[in-house]
Amino acid sequence: MPISYKKSYKKSYKKSYKKKLIGGGSIPSYKYVGSDMSKGLEINLKNQGILTGRGALQFVDPSLEVDIYTGSVGSMFMRFISSAPVFMLRVKGTGKAVFSSALPADIVEMKIKEGEEYILPENSFLCCTENVEIGATTKLKGLIFGLNFIVNSAKVKPGSGEGVVWVSGYGGSHKMELKSGESIKVEPGLLLIMPSHMNISVSKVGSIGATLVGGEGLYLSKISGPGTFYLSNKSIQDYNNHIRRIVKEMIPSGNKENRINISFD
Repeated sequence: MPISYKKSYKKSYKKSYKKKLIGGGSIPSYKYVGSDMSKGLEINLKNQGILTGRGALQFVDPSLEVDIYTGSVGSMFMRFISSAPVFMLRVKGTGKAVFSSALPADIVEMKIKEGEEYILPENSFLCCTENVEIGATTKLKGLIFGLNFIVNSAKVKPGSGEGVVWVSGYGGSHKMELKSGESIKVEPGLLLIMPSHMNISVSKVGSIGATLVGGEGLYLSKISGPGTFYLSNKSIQDYNNHIRRIVKEMIPSGNKENRINISFD
């Protein structure tokens, strides 16, 4: 069956720069600023709150208060085992705050209704409205080369209405739509966000020989519909490996004093 495929960073991108979502309750107005590959998120708060992890907050109006948010002990523990930020920053009050990723990347918004749950791989979380709870859930089964792990989850608190979570990866983003019975295989590390009701599993690609020749891994993540989700078009892990190869070529082999470890995870 054909897969409905949309390039969100082309036709929809110009519209998103002008978009403002103005709602009551916990959803503030916001807009995107900057260029396509260095996107920022400007949020205008009116006695509202935003939660974010380390490094995402760029600047705030002096009228806004910034403090440490932990949530419940249970949610802290779930964030700890999923590698999500255990201690989060909370920006609250009335004023403007700007957020962006440390990497050149697109920013994707996902509105969450009560009863819905989304999964976010490690490092894709940028920020969310205060009524969104960041926790953890298990999606992949088994243990194969670290591809099966406890992932971050996002859902709104009961009775708090609709919320928004913003995610960011590396490079641009692709909006994907799968119908019931459809599936797609993607490189691990490209997933930005997906509904928890969608199935994700590990699928073997080919032989070891094909892997050595083609340069791809032995396994891909298989995502099955129905549902709408987002992918990055660049892998941060591939970027890590590329930088390591460059550094390795620059440093003479056997020189222990010059050995360094580089990671952008």
